[in-house]
Amino acid sequence: MKNKYRLALCLALSGAILAGTTKGGVISYDSSSIISYASQNKIIKSADGNFLSFTIRMNEDFVKNIKSVEVNGKVWESYHNGQITKSGYYYLSKGVDYQGYGIKFANKFKKDDKVVIKTSDKQLSFTMKGNSFNSFSDNILNDIVDMASVSFTNINAPSKPDPGQKQPDGQAGTEDASKYIKKIETSLGTTTIRMDDDFVKSIESIEVNEKKWKEKSGSGISDKGLYYLNKGDDADGCGVKFAKFAEGDRVVIKTKDKELSFTVNNPSDSASFIKKGSLKVKNISDKTQPDPSKKEDNPGASQGETPDEKEISFVYNSNPVRYNVLKLSKGKLDKSKVEKLIINGVVQTEVSSPSSVYGNDKYAFSRDGELCIQSLGNNHSLSITYDGKEYNYLYKDNKLVENKDKKEINYQIKLHGEFDSLLVGQKKIDGYTGGSVSVSNNPNSVSVKYTDKDSPKDEDWKKLDGKGSEFTDIKAVISDPESGIRPTFNYGSISLEGDVNKEGTFQIWLEATDVSRKKIISNKVDCHVYKEGKDKLEDLLITDNFRQTKDGKYMWDMRPWRVTKFSDSEEVIVPQGLKAWFGSHKKDVYGELGFETLEEPSQTLVVGEGANLTFKRMKIFGSVKIIVKDGGVLNLDDSVVFGKIEVSNGGKINVNYNPYNDKITDGASISGQIVLKDGAILGKSSIYSHTNWLGQGKHENTNDKPVIKVEGKVKIEDEVYIRGDHAATHSKHGQPALEVGPKGEVEIGENSSLYLYGGGMNHLTEVGGDALILNGGKITGKGKLVAVAGEGIEKNGGNGVSGKGTISVAKAYIRGGNGKNPGKALESDKIKFNGTKGTTIDGKVPTTKDPAVPEDYWHNTFRPLEKVINKINSALEENKDKPIKSSPADKKETTPVVPSGKEKPAGKQKTHSTYGTSQGGSTKDYGQKRDLKKYIDQLKEAMMENKIAIKSAKFLLENAPKQVAPVRDKLIKLVENANNIIEKSQNILKKLGEIED
Repeated sequence: MKNKYRLALCLALSGAILAGTTKGGVISYDSSSIISYASQNKIIKSADGNFLSFTIRMNEDFVKNIKSVEVNGKVWESYHNGQITKSGYYYLSKGVDYQGYGIKFANKFKKDDKVVIKTSDKQLSFTMKGNSFNSFSDNILNDIVDMASVSFTNINAPSKPDPGQKQPDGQAGTEDASKYIKKIETSLGTTTIRMDDDFVKSIESIEVNEKKWKEKSGSGISDKGLYYLNKGDDADGCGVKFAKFAEGDRVVIKTKDKELSFTVNNPSDSASFIKKGSLKVKNISDKTQPDPSKKEDNPGASQGETPDEKEISFVYNSNPVRYNVLKLSKGKLDKSKVEKLIINGVVQTEVSSPSSVYGNDKYAFSRDGELCIQSLGNNHSLSITYDGKEYNYLYKDNKLVENKDKKEINYQIKLHGEFDSLLVGQKKIDGYTGGSVSVSNNPNSVSVKYTDKDSPKDEDWKKLDGKGSEFTDIKAVISDPESGIRPTFNYGSISLEGDVNKEGTFQIWLEATDVSRKKIISNKVDCHVYKEGKDKLEDLLITDNFRQTKDGKYMWDMRPWRVTKFSDSEEVIVPQGLKAWFGSHKKDVYGELGFETLEEPSQTLVVGEGANLTFKRMKIFGSVKIIVKDGGVLNLDDSVVFGKIEVSNGGKINVNYNPYNDKITDGASISGQIVLKDGAILGKSSIYSHTNWLGQGKHENTNDKPVIKVEGKVKIEDEVYIRGDHAATHSKHGQPALEVGPKGEVEIGENSSLYLYGGGMNHLTEVGGDALILNGGKITGKGKLVAVAGEGIEKNGGNGVSGKGTISVAKAYIRGGNGKNPGKALESDKIKFNGTKGTTIDGKVPTTKDPAVPEDYWHNTFRPLEKVINKINSALEENKDKPIKSSPADKKETTPVVPSGKEKPAGKQKTHSTYGTSQGGSTKDYGQKRDLKKYIDQLKEAMMENKIAIKSAKFLLENAPKQVAPVRDKLIKLVENANNIIEKSQNILKKLGEIED
């Protein structure tokens, strides 16, 4: 089965890349999986691979000269090909693949494994971070290698300085100082000097440039002025670790009777690190030492305890390749003195062979007399009785720490968050399914955290991902297994699976056993299951179901997440105190109100006097009409409305607006219509329509009615942006932004602005939509009006303003849409202006040198880009004193027609292939047909490639959930992106007549 997973992952990854390829200039998605990382001397360059093996890319000359590879002191064997799947082997990639030279390993490393790679005269060493490979990572090398540990040294030892003449105490003597220094390791940010074990363990102080440095308890050194004493913590022996030195630094290291000193020559090179002749050692005067002949009390020792007994301590060396060894910090352990060994409260049994030790509560002595024990993990306890005395430790931060009081570690586990409500009959509630392309990026889940603190702070809680050694037998539990819900623990969360078949409230919790065999039970979280259609909205919108906030207002987490019935009268009034209505608290997960229909709404929700309501992550279907009146306020945030919103009599609506920080957002769309009646206020908003793009279940719109219709006198406050849908279908127009009826009047207040964009952009629209339709209505006020029409692919561009009516605002920017038959800024001379300054520009036939999207058009999801707004403002500034006349436009940007039989004027450009031949022509040339065919082929190819990617990703999600758990969210995102590309490609191909509806 592993080969299937490997194949599927390759297909999924290839699909991710294909999903990021621009097809026909329509679809784009960035993807990157390999980031280079330059290490010291440019030896290590980058890393790449998959979940079976990985390759560390290195300097070519270095790879060609590699003689040996050691891991934790054991020499590994060179493998004959790159198909490495087990530990103990490596493969030298000498330019056989396109990514260059490197060394390949199986993905079998553990945290803190030490790798040493040698050539004839160089040695490269580094520490691994463990088996944490993630092919989706932005920096694979940094994920697997501790870059701060990288050391590149010459194998030849530093030259020894002259010993000098014999001197009295306190001065340099004849003792060979170089014997105290075994090796110098320089890395990216630190220097480690490996020294004589006894010397390191007796170091009392270190001075650099006559300034005393402080000892740090942990090995993570980043600042000058600190050092760390490594007293045998790793396989390379004792030493002192410093932050980077500077050339000329004078270092003095003191014990109680010795002083070792040297001057730094080259801080980046181990061979020339110490200045020649500067390494000295001298005895510290006996006068400063206590008289050994005098008797002295030893207050630190217990009665009857000798100094030798007091100094006994143990260290633990982890070696995943050989054995895990417990030994004395000084001297050799005498196995005859080992009386009892207890790990995590369990007495260990001696066996004859170290190979029988692992994970079986056993210990053994090797042939060399080493005490081999099971692997220790964080917070594991160890007690050893040696020569009649008991020694107790906790294993923390990769070393044994004395635990004289035998303190026990008490773990706590908590579930954080809440489950979304469910409905009886819901299938595949884990968020993905094999028979459908419906995938949720946020499965129904809560996070799991743990701590070893008795009174934890927020920062003490850590993610329980199941990778650590603190717990065994971790499982999620539900109070009623007959509910059909299966809670599953995986990588720091509990998610829900199964098919829901029972109504009720079910409790879910986590149970685990810690290393001391104690059972830990988390808090319990409720999962609510409802029966669809049973609950009416008026019975649910009550204070008992709300959460009260500090301001005395309320929030409602919608339960159940789908409500189809309102009341007996099918009208419900929103309570005045309800300020927020949440469909969910997770991105891309929505609550649903009403039912799918393209008919007129039959259910009514009233936001009336005193109400100020924000919808968050809601789908409001076509059966629902929302009435905002009598001073009520409605805010739409990350929600979609398929029905109708009617605003009147002081009612106010804001779309894509966050009232808490006064910012325009995105995520909410209008797929129905907003109707503004007398007294309505349209506040700060970014309104865009997806009416023909987003369907209601099986219902698909073919709508070219305006996004907003004005039927009375209304006000615009602050900045408002409105754009019609591009995806016009069945030869309909791109959607108009705004229509003002015979009794309609839009007042744009001072310092306010109204931006209107007709739907229509490149290949998405045949006939561009008008920005503003005046059906006998008026636009007034001291603010700014912008009206930019939509583009038409094969037929007509839209008009900036069409119909009849009057415009009397302070300033206006009006442009017709581009197309084969360009639209007008002003469609007729029945559009009158009164005191309005600004500019009007007719549309044009685009040329190959024109941008794909006009520079003044709103083409992104969020409000128009700053550069779009700046371009419009610049044009208004240039024309600030220029009155706008009714017709024709100030500027005509159409391409001039070439008279038959004459040469083209200099500088004339070809038109876009999507618009046919030059203006006035009626037959497409061969090159244009060829370009269109190529575009169609690219779209079909994109659909096929992304279908393969979806199948591959879903195969992995269903058949190898544990293996792909670290990249699960990214695989799901891949499926979402691929689905979007397929859907967009299908819509375009339908418009081009290549596939049937």
